[in-house]
Amino acid sequence: MPATWLAAATVMTLAARRPVDPRAGMPPLLTAQQVVDRIKKGLPTVIADVRKPNAFHRRHIHGAVSLPHHTLKQWAGTLNQKPLFVFYCSCPHDEASTGTALELMHTYHRQNVAVLKGGLNEWLVENRPFDVAGD
Repeated sequence: MPATWLAAATVMTLAARRPVDPRAGMPPLLTAQQVVDRIKKGLPTVIADVRKPNAFHRRHIHGAVSLPHHTLKQWAGTLNQKPLFVFYCSCPHDEASTGTALELMHTYHRQNVAVLKGGLNEWLVENRPFDVAGD
């Protein structure tokens, strides 16, 4: 067996044994309590709903802004660099909010993004404040 092949096989075997962080390169996940704590501490935080506008108008987290994922190209370049943008959706596994945050990180080089773990559903389960149409 040639020495170079053996060395390459050894390196690949060692690399395969190293645990891989499944969240590497992903936006941070924040719980509802962590978001509330940030706001209480006065840390600049924007809660952003990535669902379609009609879903936002029916029910959304109190104080949230509507930044629909399907219109990301229209608003991505206008985001301020200072606050942390915490995106949420009502998907079972936070797919839309994670996708929005990832696109902002990788296409627009924004690092001031996070995802609300459990999204709107978890927020409501925890009896956190929300607004409905007509409020």
